[in-house]
Amino acid sequence: MLFPAMQPFFWPTLPASPQPSLPSALAPETWAPELASRHQPPAPWAQDPAPPVIWSIAGNDSGGGAGLSSDARAAQVMGVHLCPVVAALTAQNSVGLQGVFPVPVAQLQAQLQSLAEYLRPRALKTGLLASVEAVQSVARVLDQLRAPAEAGGQPRAVALVVDPVLGASSGGTSFCSEALLRAYREWLIPRATLITPNRREAERLLGVAPGELRVPELAARLQALGAESVCITGGDDLSLDGLPQAAAHEAATEAHVEASAEAVTEPPPGSLPGTPMPLALDWFQGPIWPRMGVEPRVVSLHAAKAPIDGWLALPRLAPREGAPLHHHGTGCCFATVAAASLARGFPLPDAVLMAKMATYSGVRDGHAAGQGSGPVRPSARFLQDPSCLPVMSFGDELAQDAGVHLQRWRAVLAQGLVDMGAEAPGRGLSPQASGQGQGQGQGHAYRPGYYGLSSQPEVLARHAGQSLCSQLQLRLKRTPGMTDGDLLAATQACVAAVQTPGSRTQLWINDHWQLALQAGAKALHLGQEDWQGLDAADRLRLLDPALAIGISSHTPWELARARGLAPRYIACGPVWPTTTKDMPWHPQGLNHLRWWVHMAGRPVVAIGGILSAGQAQEAWATGVASVCLVRALDAGGPVLDEMAAVQPHFED
Repeated sequence: MLFPAMQPFFWPTLPASPQPSLPSALAPETWAPELASRHQPPAPWAQDPAPPVIWSIAGNDSGGGAGLSSDARAAQVMGVHLCPVVAALTAQNSVGLQGVFPVPVAQLQAQLQSLAEYLRPRALKTGLLASVEAVQSVARVLDQLRAPAEAGGQPRAVALVVDPVLGASSGGTSFCSEALLRAYREWLIPRATLITPNRREAERLLGVAPGELRVPELAARLQALGAESVCITGGDDLSLDGLPQAAAHEAATEAHVEASAEAVTEPPPGSLPGTPMPLALDWFQGPIWPRMGVEPRVVSLHAAKAPIDGWLALPRLAPREGAPLHHHGTGCCFATVAAASLARGFPLPDAVLMAKMATYSGVRDGHAAGQGSGPVRPSARFLQDPSCLPVMSFGDELAQDAGVHLQRWRAVLAQGLVDMGAEAPGRGLSPQASGQGQGQGQGHAYRPGYYGLSSQPEVLARHAGQSLCSQLQLRLKRTPGMTDGDLLAATQACVAAVQTPGSRTQLWINDHWQLALQAGAKALHLGQEDWQGLDAADRLRLLDPALAIGISSHTPWELARARGLAPRYIACGPVWPTTTKDMPWHPQGLNHLRWWVHMAGRPVVAIGGILSAGQAQEAWATGVASVCLVRALDAGGPVLDEMAAVQPHFED
């Protein structure tokens, strides 16, 4: 089957494709394609012979900007089949909303039952419902759709994305009563896979005063009402998403921006010259996977993982002089892309990531229609555009040291604009993106070449200073009876053997970072869960410019989190199946790896299952900065000569 139920993807090698697709290495095994298809350019979503069906139950905008009109445009971008269910009629234009007319409940129910018979959805998205009866009707039909196909069976997977339209963002009529708010709380929120309010909508749903709670606290309250995951959008929130200490801390630290960051931190078009880049911040929190619809193996492998939460940041777009910002329909676009992503099999954090990317591109490319703000105009190009990929924080990093983190995110996002269009971003990055001039590690930029990884210090010592590997990593795992003293001694011996005066080989230490620093290491590799487990003080310590950081990534949302740290490199894997560790991710394949190189904005290291020179050559062809050798390095012998023969020539 060309398009299995939960396998997404796109590739930058297909610039002329009318509709690309995007990767998810977390797709359940039963829906994953054969491994070979991960190494061949996939067909674009627009060619899907059986596109996923989603329903949008929302209002009709007579001005064509928001509501079902915006939903249809977003669904086309995602290559899904949208069934538009009219829950309300509106009288509105680009200046404001003049009237809302709920559809009689019998007419709404007739539409829903007609679709339920022959066009069963993988996801529902709700927008303007406008009446208590409409909310109740949606909840009841959703329960029918989720009911097991047979007695005693598992509930059927139907995601519900709730965009709680409680008032028009463009001004005009208010149409949400207290009864309707109660209906949302009692009928829809407890059934929601994802709810996507802005801050004002979240406050109204919860009945709290404006500014009383910070955004993460609002999200926690909504989850307490039963929502499985929450994304509070901040594109329209000019108060920095209600972060009380952020503005003051940011002002106090702004004067201390490093010269390298200052050189690339430019405001987006329409901002005042000389001002810091304003950011649009969304907050997401929720599990990796929805409760229903994922095979048990995937659930069990991720069961021990903590829920994901964090800020997603992109530059705040500003209107150009003399023209409005065309943002009509942003909330509709965001929720529809999220629903379509869930229907295509993405995990929840990736669905939100894609929604932010698509909405950002839609606002940036919006067009005029009438005298006011025109509609957003998303296109599939957002999947290939590195400037649309946000950075994502590890939890609520803005609760402490907000100014420090905001500065770093601005620098990363601005650098993405500078590096856009580079032929091979994984190798040909600007000095700032590759770490040069930032005082990291041994003080030089990331040197492309093989990245050798071993748990044996003597193997690394043998390769230190040789031409094969420009990067070496010690990955010591604690064995029974091994003490901290044993680990420290082994690390010190490796540091002494590799970090010799004049050596151009960079040594990285994986795990045991405190012992690594005690041993004199200057470069550390951490996994995402390792970083997540650090407290705020330890994170700031490891972000010291005197240290170099490398970090792993396996999914688009992990890539967004890795980018936010401005690391020396980002690892992507496993490229091929690997037996060195048990992983909940499918092999990435060359297509995913190529996308990582195109989007990361940092040097990319390919890792996992690279055992032959032929595989290494294919990995090099994607534009990566390094190919990681693990078992091949330990084995030694002729295979290393073969690996050396296929390594590209890099200019010093």
